[in-house]
Amino acid sequence: MAVKKNAAKQPEVKGMSDTKRWIYGFALLFFALFLAVSVLSFFFFWKDDQSVTDWTHVFMSSKETVNEARVQNWGGKLGAVLAKTVVADGFGLFGLCIPAVLIIFSLRIMRFRPAMLRKSVRLTLILMILGSLTLGFLFRGNWEVFGTGLGGRHGISIAEWLVSVIGTIGTGLLLLLSIVLYAIYINRNTISMINRVGKGIVDNGRKVGEAVSTTAAASSATKPNRPTTRNRKPKAKKGKKRSTTTIRSSCVRPTTIPRSIRAS
Repeated sequence: MAVKKNAAKQPEVKGMSDTKRWIYGFALLFFALFLAVSVLSFFFFWKDDQSVTDWTHVFMSSKETVNEARVQNWGGKLGAVLAKTVVADGFGLFGLCIPAVLIIFSLRIMRFRPAMLRKSVRLTLILMILGSLTLGFLFRGNWEVFGTGLGGRHGISIAEWLVSVIGTIGTGLLLLLSIVLYAIYINRNTISMINRVGKGIVDNGRKVGEAVSTTAAASSATKPNRPTTRNRKPKAKKGKKRSTTTIRSSCVRPTTIPRSIRAS
């Protein structure tokens, strides 16, 4: 008798195959590296590439751009426009976080497992938003770096909106609190470090106060006790003292002698 074997059905594998993963991963990695190079180049040549302002310049022929200056960006026209969108119109100096996140995602698609993938992406995006907002609040549009400012158009506009809502002091305190919480979220040892710094400031302040008080007490002890104005005796006027006899003699009138006595 032929023994019939019940072949176990193999479960169908869902998702992308390894070939597709490598293709998509390499494509995303190439775009991320291209964007990173373009952003880094924009930090140095943003003044020279101000003529390339929109996407129409990317698809213009060489004959139409004869009179225009040559693009200095390492990524060409496309790199200049992408970098301007990310940096000047976006997050300013922290626009470099976008290609960093794309590189992490591309490695994950190719089944490389970066350490703490989700936390790394989350921290990078928070750093990008918080850093752009901080630079936009501190410098606004001063110096017109990148054409808009160090914080980019995003950071400057959000910072101005916060100032209009909670004021300058409130915005500064909110950003300071956010930076401290971000540091604590990255590393819990930040709490102990803040405690050490605060304790050191308190101890140094106490030592300075004690030194000032002892110095003031020593200086007051060495000074002689000066009499007050009420206890002071009036000083005698300088000069020769006139005797009372001369004063009295000057006050006595001379007596007149009669003529009969003079004739005798």
